[in-house]
Amino acid sequence: EQFGPDGENIFSRIRNSDGFRESSLELFEGLKKWFFEEAAPRHKLERGDIFMITTELLLDPETGKMTWNKEKTELIYWVRSDRCGQVVGGAPPDCERIKREKEELEKEAARLRAENERLRRELEDVKNKLQQITSLLK
Repeated sequence: EQFGPDGENIFSRIRNSDGFRESSLELFEGLKKWFFEEAAPRHKLERGDIFMITTELLLDPETGKMTWNKEKTELIYWVRSDRCGQVVGGAPPDCERIKREKEELEKEAARLRAENERLRRELEDVKNKLQQITSLLK
């Protein structure tokens, strides 16, 4: 829309330009180098980790050349629960506390499920006895 009705032709001209092709390769190589040499080691990323990269690219519509603004590049990643302590530099009290609470809650949930099942059986017994008494009274 910004380029008006001729936008598609302008886009094709940019995409097919030598400047776009060359700068795309340079940009990709620079981003790849930044990721593997700086970002991945700094954040201790491993195979299977989930992340997203945000950045700013500048495009010159006349030449088709793209420029990568490295200073505005960010890596956003999600820490796997099994690596929480490792990523934050050991297991701080909060991670350990949360782990203990989770284990306690799991035990409590299992205990409550067992109690619920016991009460369900007890209720069934009471219903059967009530039915027997009711049938005797008839």
